[in-house]
Amino acid sequence: ILEVENSLELEAEFKMRFKGLVKAAQAEQRQPPRTPPFEYVGMYAGPTKPKPFQRKRANLSTRETGKLPSLAVMRQLAVSSHQGSGKPTSSQLSRRMQLAKEHWHCGCQTFELKGLEGLDQIMRNNLKLVLDDTIVKVTSNDSKQWESSWAECIDYEVVDNIHLGDPKCGVKFYFPGPNGGEHEIFAVVSEVRLLMYAVEYFFNRKLISEGQTARRQSTHGRRVIRMHTLTGEIEPPVVPDGNLNIFDIDGNLVRPANVGGGSNAMAQISSGATAAKTGGRRKSFLGAMASPTKNAVENRSVLNHWNKVVVHQGWLLKKGGLAKQWLKRYAVLYTTAQGHFLCYYSDHTGSPLYSNKEDERNIIDLSKTTFIRPITNMKESPPHAFDVCTIEREWTLCSENHEDMQTWLQILTRVIDEDVAIVPDDELSFDVKTRADPSGQLVKNDYSTRMKVSAAGVSVSVIEGGDKGVVEKFFWCYTDFFKWSLIHHHAKMALQVAVFTDAGFDMRNRQEFLFRTREAPKLASAIEFYIEKFMSIMHLWLENEDDEEPSAAEERGQVLDKRSSMGMATEEEFDEAENEADLLGGYDSDEQEEMMNKSNAGFESPADADDAFAPNGAGAAEEQEFAPTAAQPPPVPGMDIFGGDAFATPAPAPPAAAEANPFDTMGAP
Repeated sequence: ILEVENSLELEAEFKMRFKGLVKAAQAEQRQPPRTPPFEYVGMYAGPTKPKPFQRKRANLSTRETGKLPSLAVMRQLAVSSHQGSGKPTSSQLSRRMQLAKEHWHCGCQTFELKGLEGLDQIMRNNLKLVLDDTIVKVTSNDSKQWESSWAECIDYEVVDNIHLGDPKCGVKFYFPGPNGGEHEIFAVVSEVRLLMYAVEYFFNRKLISEGQTARRQSTHGRRVIRMHTLTGEIEPPVVPDGNLNIFDIDGNLVRPANVGGGSNAMAQISSGATAAKTGGRRKSFLGAMASPTKNAVENRSVLNHWNKVVVHQGWLLKKGGLAKQWLKRYAVLYTTAQGHFLCYYSDHTGSPLYSNKEDERNIIDLSKTTFIRPITNMKESPPHAFDVCTIEREWTLCSENHEDMQTWLQILTRVIDEDVAIVPDDELSFDVKTRADPSGQLVKNDYSTRMKVSAAGVSVSVIEGGDKGVVEKFFWCYTDFFKWSLIHHHAKMALQVAVFTDAGFDMRNRQEFLFRTREAPKLASAIEFYIEKFMSIMHLWLENEDDEEPSAAEERGQVLDKRSSMGMATEEEFDEAENEADLLGGYDSDEQEEMMNKSNAGFESPADADDAFAPNGAGAAEEQEFAPTAAQPPPVPGMDIFGGDAFATPAPAPPAAAEANPFDTMGAP
């Protein structure tokens, strides 16, 4: 048994030993052993990564992992979402991000009410619904009109028929009424989906605090039930407690974790002690003399909720600035009703606890995380550096020591797993050049096609002149995808997509498109990322389909609509779709291979197939290194770069640079 700190150390050790075996076999002129592939579990990845939807993520449900509704049900739910309350927005207009900021700055979520039923004798000017950890409140012109607590809330029901053109949508809350009955309050809003997420989060926190399980079909505020290992599912391991103490850049304790509203005295003592050690002045993290830190005054409006929204905090290094130096930043990991977010500030005084402004230098939406590298890919990085990779960009962060790095990694991966079914409300947009279009609806050979990737599927539009703007031609749900491949087309990167053309998912009725773009790998990664999210949501959607345990509503004699928490469809729409299926088709390997060979036959091939269709990435290069000495056959034209073994052997991680710890050189006074 070889015990190592993390999987990448095991991977590097394993490859080193096999490399020796291969060289020994070649020297003896015998067949070298084949290096077994590595399988990644959870959020971690190496220099190369697995397909997101094929790795085994944590399970938020008591239902068996991998069980999904039928393809017809999933497709209808996706279309309803895209046409209704789940319609994506641009990243600059993300209302979800605004609500998340409000949560860690103000401790609540606020929604404008279009209507309100069940409450009489209240003012109805500028009505708003305000939710926080303890209360549900209605205000008029910011004046409280009604209030109750989550402890008194019996249940809730989501009414979401926006895709059917019904403007009267929102959430019905059930509170105790007279004579043992129930009092129903119906909050009508335009942001149904975001309100649903907020209600799920606060209601689930209440249930979990009472020792109950999360509400069925909910996606927010849940905890990990089971985790996968190479030997099967296990109970989730204990995650270290997050740090709630606040230290300044010199390592002085500024605020203990459980201090009350009068904690500012501690900040004054700490600041005074620092000034005394440095003669009234202190060194900044770049080594230059900086002005003494002023006594930071805490925001009293933030004190009550600060420890509720902060999961972990501390100093990290990141590479940035005009000189591209490693800079010290104060990082805070928040939990909100819209998911988890990692923010960093120039100093701890930039956080909401000390600043009235939104001073976040940057915000990492952890629901967009594809994987985490516990050992960074960045060359010449300091020790204890790791990568947080999202669908938008990669972030390289560095901890002060090994223990601190392990704490960050364990906490980050756990909260990302808790967000496995949380989706962004914005979309990723790619302008591509259409090279193959069997439908004849797209303009070929120029960058006039726009592909938008979001939670429910991929929208394909044409950029037209005049007043028409961008016109959508197709919307492909993730159930419509039969295959997608990254290929080299005339020595340029392209994305090949094969989609079903009918609701019956007949493999004979497919169309194959080819889109050229430099961002093809990012586009393919985004599609895979959202397929994983989609599968997680559909897995939770099944929770009300098989009633293994009575719900809270059933125990009190009232059965709410099975899709009141998540779905938007009616029972009549799905009464014939009862068979469960695999999202990607559920076909056997022979059928898949036959269709793949057919789909590869229709694309023009460059003159030099060896160069044009060679795989990218370190994984492909390494396969040649450990391959037998016999010549390998050339790749098949149009080959799937992501195809074959999804967990192919990654390249060895680069060794840590032998240099001084920047925390010592930059942060010391």
